[in-house]
Amino acid sequence: MTPRRSASIYLILSVIGGIFILLIAWLGFSESPSITFNDKLMVGGAFIASCLFGISLALRPGWTRRSSRARDHAHIADKRERSGRRMTGHHPDCEGFNGHVMEFMGRTVCSGCTGLALGSIVAIVFTIAYIALQVNADAWILFVFLIVGIVLVAISLTDIILSLGEARLHNRINTFLVTGFFLVVVSVHQLTGSAAFGLIAIIISFLWLDTRIQLSSKRHRDICKACDQSCKAY
Repeated sequence: MTPRRSASIYLILSVIGGIFILLIAWLGFSESPSITFNDKLMVGGAFIASCLFGISLALRPGWTRRSSRARDHAHIADKRERSGRRMTGHHPDCEGFNGHVMEFMGRTVCSGCTGLALGSIVAIVFTIAYIALQVNADAWILFVFLIVGIVLVAISLTDIILSLGEARLHNRINTFLVTGFFLVVVSVHQLTGSAAFGLIAIIISFLWLDTRIQLSSKRHRDICKACDQSCKAY
């Protein structure tokens, strides 16, 4: 399967996932949901664990697949060494990737991954507050939160596809992506009163995150392909 087709399939699945989330919230809606502390602890704990996993991916992209691609990575590293091209913020130090890196605390970092990490930290704080506090929100407010969460996810994916802005805007959009995950998970859990539906929302959030990674990888390959330099990092 070509990278372009793989990214397209992920995008289609993400749209289906969004529709599925809306159907779960609508059809599973309960006017008086019974949510126990243990339910919140289960869904919130799973989401916090997911955020920690996302932070690890942001700090070390692709570590979960590195073993199966070790040979390819070694070949790429050899090409970079021979071409003299160095990496900054795990991107090639070339003009084509200027919009993908930014200065943060005196270091050059990947704007997208840094945004994901910061967003995950914020989402963890929100989730701890959700577990600890009593939530008494009207159904229409929860539905608004759900729609806002899905819109934030859609904006993040659109940013990758169309390359909407410069590095710092890209960073903020990815920060809001994880906030979108949080809004979706909590809204679905509160609207349905079902821990199972809350966990399903977390699984679909993983699909959205993986779609973002696939689209980002495709974008990187397209940049390298359009470049006339011999050092092809992707």
